[in-house]
Amino acid sequence: PGQREVTRVHDLHRAEDGFTLTEVLAALVILGIAITAIVAAMGTSFITSDTHRKLVSDDAILRSYADQLQAAPFVECAGTNGYPAFSDPGNNWSGYNAAISNITSWSTADSPANGVSFGAGCTPGSAGAGLQKITLRASSSTGRGGDQTLTILKRRAG
Repeated sequence: PGQREVTRVHDLHRAEDGFTLTEVLAALVILGIAITAIVAAMGTSFITSDTHRKLVSDDAILRSYADQLQAAPFVECAGTNGYPAFSDPGNNWSGYNAAISNITSWSTADSPANGVSFGAGCTPGSAGAGLQKITLRASSSTGRGGDQTLTILKRRAG
C-alpha cells in the first residue's frame, strides 16, 4: 500500500549512478590544460615585470649619473676615466652598473658650417676642447633588461 513497486531494472541501479572513467579523464585533461596555461601566463608576467623594472632602474641610474657629471668640474680632453665614476651613496642601485662608455670632443676642423661634428681627437685650449659628448651606459648585473645608454653634452664654463 505505501510502498512503490519496482517495475523496471533501471530503477534498481539509480542510487549507484556516477561518472564514467572516460568523463573523469576528460575533465582532468581539461583542468590540467587550464592550470598549465594559467601558470605559464603568470610566469611570463613575472619575467616581463622584472625586465621592465630593470629598464626603468637603468634609466633612473643614467639620469642620476648625468646629473653627477653635469655638476662635476669640466675636464678638457678627458678620456673615459677623466670624470668620477658613478656614485651611489645610499647603495640604492646594487646589482646595477653605470659607466662612461665614450667621450668625444667637438671637432672644429671637421664640423660643417651649420653643424657640429664630434671626433676622438682633442686639442687642449682649442674651441672644440670646450664641448664634449659623453655617452653613459647602465645595465643590470643579471643581464635581464639589456643595456641603456644616454648621451649628454658637457661644456666648459665661461
